[in-house]
Amino acid sequence: MSYEEKNAALDQLIRPLPNPRYTIDVSFRYIEHQLNGYEQDWGDLNLEPDFQRGHVWTHEQRVAFIEGIFRGTVGDSQRIIQFNVPHWDDENHGGDLPNEIQIVDGLQRLTTVRMFMAGEIAIFGGLKASDLDGSKYAVNRPSYRLQFAIHNFANRADLLRYYLAINSGGTPHSTSEIERVKGLLAAADRAV
Repeated sequence: MSYEEKNAALDQLIRPLPNPRYTIDVSFRYIEHQLNGYEQDWGDLNLEPDFQRGHVWTHEQRVAFIEGIFRGTVGDSQRIIQFNVPHWDDENHGGDLPNEIQIVDGLQRLTTVRMFMAGEIAIFGGLKASDLDGSKYAVNRPSYRLQFAIHNFANRADLLRYYLAINSGGTPHSTSEIERVKGLLAAADRAV
């Protein structure tokens, strides 16, 4: 079997996911500007396509995410917001998806950052985004950013297959598991 034939056979088995067509890092300060630009360039911005689960994070989860960004516990892979623009490089793509930009993954993260920037979320006991201006934690610093990744699936079935592939699997920690480790931490703190 030739190298090409072997790769083709393995591709059929592994089914690697496509990479985005375009990625860009967007500072927290410019997220609204970037989203408005996408709407102007690509049409409607759909942040609630029917396959999304809606807004499910609690206020506490939102606060924890933003605090994690400032503490350095939120890695680059947790900052990726994926969109689909079927007509990214072909206005007449011929697929069955509408010519709009749809969020594919990252709705909770994007919404949380937008809420923080709008002053709707306070962190660390009451700090809003504007309270950080003039410090090393100012939200215009390069550390405080999301990465927008743009895909160009033209067909709904392909988009839904991708969505399922990136959102299936994994096991979130249960509340009891987190409480158990908090107990271990309390015991460790008492031992010091």
